[in-house]
Amino acid sequence: MTTPSNTFVINADEVEIDRNTLLGQGGFGDVYRGSWGGHTVAIKVLLRGIPPKLLQQEVAVWQSLRHPNILEFYGYNSSSDPLFLVSAHKQKGDAREFFDLNPEASRPKLLYEASLGLQHLHRHSVIHGDLKGCNILVDERGTACLSDFGLSRVRELSQSNSVRSMRDKPGGTFPWMAPECMVGATLGNKMSDVYSFGMTIYEVSF
Repeated sequence: MTTPSNTFVINADEVEIDRNTLLGQGGFGDVYRGSWGGHTVAIKVLLRGIPPKLLQQEVAVWQSLRHPNILEFYGYNSSSDPLFLVSAHKQKGDAREFFDLNPEASRPKLLYEASLGLQHLHRHSVIHGDLKGCNILVDERGTACLSDFGLSRVRELSQSNSVRSMRDKPGGTFPWMAPECMVGATLGNKMSDVYSFGMTIYEVSF
């Protein structure tokens, strides 16, 4: 598949979104299976109200984070309604789904790969902010990739306006959230990401 060397704009008429195949939900939109250029992709349809300029800044961060354990980004659209992001589609689903279907698969291996992805984010001063089993995707080779971190800056900068969704909670999702995030002391940092990763280890180990 053609992938961009710079932030890549995808026109709305270039993609097909399968609204009947919901892959996941997040605080800023829903992820559907779709197609682009004859390939199966994941398309995150964003909620209304996210400023396009803010989206473009965040997209630039995601596009620069090339790593085997980071979900590959293909492009975005900021000129149509709704806005959307296009990324790789991981055929084995998320970590929880993968282990449900493959109980003998190595949990330490997958978690180690996820930790490498998290380390890469932190080296580039990017906070995931919502790390949990359903945000660790698994490709056809059984390799882990972190997802749903790309809107971390959007989340932080939009707390005081209408973009904040009722589905979004500062600092992540409560069962995985560090105590300091629960009380509103921080929206998230490297230490809270590590706490969430520890909760994710517990989540997928049983």
